[in-house]
Amino acid sequence: MQYYRFAKTEIWEQERTRRKSDTARQRHEFRLERLEQEKREREERMRKKKAALKKSDSSDDPKKAAIKAALERVKKRQAQRPVEKTNVSDLTEEQQRKIQEVKQRRADNKPTEQTNKPEA
Repeated sequence: MQYYRFAKTEIWEQERTRRKSDTARQRHEFRLERLEQEKREREERMRKKKAALKKSDSSDDPKKAAIKAALERVKKRQAQRPVEKTNVSDLTEEQQRKIQEVKQRRADNKPTEQTNKPEA
C-alpha cells in the first residue's frame, strides 16, 4: 500500500515538473519570437525613415530652393563687403601700438608653425 502511494506522488511530481518545464519552454519561445518581431519592426521603421530622408533630400521643394538661393546671395554679399573694424577709432597711441605688435607677432608665428610641424 505504501509503495503505491509513494509511486503516485512520484508520478504527480514528474507531471508537475513536466508542466513547469513546458510553460517555461513556451515562455522562452514566445520571448524569442517577440524579440525577432521587434527586431524586424525596428529594421522596417529604419528602412522607411531612410527612404523618407532620401526622398526629402532629393525632392525639389520650391520653398527650400528659394531659401537656399537667398542664403547663397547673403553669403556672397557678405564676402564682397569689407569688414569694418569697430571700436578702434578712439584708441590711444599706446593701445594702437600694442595692437600692431600683436598683429606682427601673429604674422611672424604663422610661417614658423607650418615649418615646425612634423611630417606624417
